[in-house]
Amino acid sequence: NKPSQRAGGVKAEDGKVAKGGKFGTLRGCSIMLADYPDYYSRDTINKWKAVIEDHSGEVISFYNPALVTHVICMTRTSEVYRKAVEDRKCVTTAHWLNDVVTSKQYFVPCNPLHIPTPYKTGLPDCCKMKISVTGYEGKERIIVKDMIRAIGAIYTGELSQENTHLISNKSEGLKYLKGQKWGTKIINARWLSDIVLYGVVSVTTEKKYTVLGDPKEMVLPESIVPQLQECWRLIPEKRPKFTSPVILFTGLPSDKNQKLTQMLKRMKCSLTSDVREATHLVTCKIVRTVKFLAAMSQCPYIVTPSWVEESSSRKHLLDEMNYLLDDKENEASLGFTVKESLARARVAKVFQGVELFLTAHIQPGPKDMRVIVECGGGTVLSEEQAVTRANQPPETRANFYVVSCSADQSFAQQFALRSITIYTAEFILSAVLCQWVDYHTNKLFSTERPAPTSAAT
Repeated sequence: NKPSQRAGGVKAEDGKVAKGGKFGTLRGCSIMLADYPDYYSRDTINKWKAVIEDHSGEVISFYNPALVTHVICMTRTSEVYRKAVEDRKCVTTAHWLNDVVTSKQYFVPCNPLHIPTPYKTGLPDCCKMKISVTGYEGKERIIVKDMIRAIGAIYTGELSQENTHLISNKSEGLKYLKGQKWGTKIINARWLSDIVLYGVVSVTTEKKYTVLGDPKEMVLPESIVPQLQECWRLIPEKRPKFTSPVILFTGLPSDKNQKLTQMLKRMKCSLTSDVREATHLVTCKIVRTVKFLAAMSQCPYIVTPSWVEESSSRKHLLDEMNYLLDDKENEASLGFTVKESLARARVAKVFQGVELFLTAHIQPGPKDMRVIVECGGGTVLSEEQAVTRANQPPETRANFYVVSCSADQSFAQQFALRSITIYTAEFILSAVLCQWVDYHTNKLFSTERPAPTSAAT
């Protein structure tokens, strides 16, 4: 039988399997698929291999430490897994492979489903659990549902009295209220994450599982399987790199800017002043400039000037991961870390599927804010489009919001009267820094949308 862990589905572009390396996402990666062939059909595995090759990766059919750089496996129970970790290979799952080829960006594992499980099939303690989910949207909701299946529990779209657990990220909503009334165990996604990572069912009353709305509840802790994490810190030098990096500066003194510009030109690197074209942002510290805020969603790498200086000295571009911006003082005061936020941004766009209308006097202004939102995958509507959307039935505009300010309060009121949530600009700025949208704070008005009359899904 197939194990309860869902493989994550490795998909080809437009549903077609093509060869020839159309994309460079996995260039330099020599990949072995371990244990998945024991559970999936040959046709399925062949399609996965074709997708790997389509993204410039190489498929190795047997474990040879001299050839293999990455091992894709479901569990930590196999001999191949043990040898791969011993040999300091990059070990991960098909969920990671799917996320990488879907985003067309190479990144290290960043959520629990990217780590092989310590068990072969679903845990006996979980097989009778019926678990529902509320408050999660987009990619986060998919991850939660897949973790439920990974532990061997049953996922239900609606909540009933038969449900044993409710995974929630907020203490409000129809499902939450019903769960409280019925005595359902209500916990956050960290409870699921810990089961997936450690193979042990923890008691649901622990404080770390009962605090709802923690943006870090699904972030992969560095403490998990230290040896496995060490393998990823030693990614081979031939791992995928940009063939032509495009560099952007922000927050640098003019003399430093000129010096770095000359170094990059000598290395034949392209420079830009448009964040939408950039692959690398160079800065000394966290600054709330439009370039920095947009780059959190747009640029795979935000690095310090040392990356340019030492690359110039060595006459080739060095590994960016050793030069990522590490601004502990500002990270502590703002409540996020650049490294974790960039990892989230590589998995999914923070505003994917979200529509926003920006009123005239917000700061930064609507033109700059549009760049920040669109780099984050969101859509900015014109006033005419926003009014049309506001007049549509509530169920058709679930992801439509207005961002306004006190100067535009009277104008924004027309949207609030239609039960559309009005946020301040901080709603956007905080979201792009953390790469996580907090729908519960930074509201301009206290008006809430009415709870749905039927069971939430």
